[in-house]
Amino acid sequence: MKKRLEINRIYRHFISLPVILVVIMIMMTGCGKAGSKWYEDNPVVAHALGTSGEEPYNSLEGFEYSLSRGQKVFECDFALTGDDKLVLCHNFDESGQEGIDEEHIPTLEQFLNTPLEGKYTPLSLTDMIRLMQEHEDIFLITDFKSDDSDESLRQAGILVDEVKAVDKKLFDRIIVQFYQKDELAEFKKLGNFGGYIFTLYKTDFDGEVDEFRDYAAFCKENGVDVIVMKKGLWRKELASIAKEYGIRVYPHTVYTRWQYERMIRTDADGAYCDKVTLDEVNTLKKLSNHWYDKYDGFALAKDADEALSLYQNGEKAVYLDDVLYEPTAEAVAGILAEDKDAYFAYRFDADSCRIMARRIYEIYGENDGNEILSRTVVFTKKRGIINRELSTYLFWCDVVFVYDEPGDLDDFRHELEDVQEKGFSTLMIDEDRYTEEFSRLAHKYDLHIYENSWHVQFD
Repeated sequence: MKKRLEINRIYRHFISLPVILVVIMIMMTGCGKAGSKWYEDNPVVAHALGTSGEEPYNSLEGFEYSLSRGQKVFECDFALTGDDKLVLCHNFDESGQEGIDEEHIPTLEQFLNTPLEGKYTPLSLTDMIRLMQEHEDIFLITDFKSDDSDESLRQAGILVDEVKAVDKKLFDRIIVQFYQKDELAEFKKLGNFGGYIFTLYKTDFDGEVDEFRDYAAFCKENGVDVIVMKKGLWRKELASIAKEYGIRVYPHTVYTRWQYERMIRTDADGAYCDKVTLDEVNTLKKLSNHWYDKYDGFALAKDADEALSLYQNGEKAVYLDDVLYEPTAEAVAGILAEDKDAYFAYRFDADSCRIMARRIYEIYGENDGNEILSRTVVFTKKRGIINRELSTYLFWCDVVFVYDEPGDLDDFRHELEDVQEKGFSTLMIDEDRYTEEFSRLAHKYDLHIYENSWHVQFD
């Protein structure tokens, strides 16, 4: 018996070594939830919990939509009620709750009992903690809505106290955004969070290279992995600096496929998005073909009959300079469904966008419909065309901004800054102004530039 015990002891000794090695390898490779970083395999952050385009920000329904589409990382806004409770709210003036605004701050009970926009479910910090407990693989990014650093820290302290009272393990999946350099040390004193993000929207950062380098160096020195910044300020020139310092960058806020693709094409690591979810991003990888990768431009059609005739006579990319009606949308959808090399463009009109998207989805369903819509292109002079409703109908199509304003190269530079801020990736400019200088400047702003030789007048 003694001999057998000694042999077992020796056997346990030898078997323990490979077991220990396996455990070490698992820990080093980051398998399992413990120790994993939120940005690993998560190129999208659900801005204000996300939305399908219908639900308001920071709502339970928006969260459920994003979760159903594969989302794992959720950013939310926090505000304090009149009785000092944290609720998910960007601004009481914009919450869409009857009888509630910045002059009538609600109590927690009033806030939770007043539907958002009359029908959606508001959330408190307590509710968000419960959701994190129910879904053990999600991460939460905080955004404390105050212009005062002391107030933001006070809100963070309230969050810390409530999380401690429920489950300290949740801190591993809570990522804190800070807004100025000197705030980081104060946030770190509050608790051991799962990570920190330097978000620049409260700084005076305007895209200047040296200033961005300073922010990147600060983050590297202080163990901050991620910078968040306005999408219009992001460009490839900054991407090389971020890479040099090992910093990841997530621009905000992105509403459509074409805006998200511009972020990725300019080497961002991901983006804060409303409607774009992880499932959409995976689909985008399959639908990243664009008309400008295949064709120099579009054949011009003055009406629907001419557009269809051009298709039938071999033109693969046709622009319709007219309002789009349902019979035309259905006919065009049929051509696009049959011919994967075909592209169809039309002048922006809100009703036309709705008609095109609705008819395609009705006939072809969501998956095939997304692919078909990815080969439609809208031309517009309206920089602000994206809103909560239109983001749904314009999500998959490409959008070209038409620039035909008078002015010199300096005027053009200022216009490009605004165009880029709106997230456009393609620009059309009149033939007589399509000079090498203008083209070179557009490329500096990471924009495709396209020549308008039609002399079409856009509204």
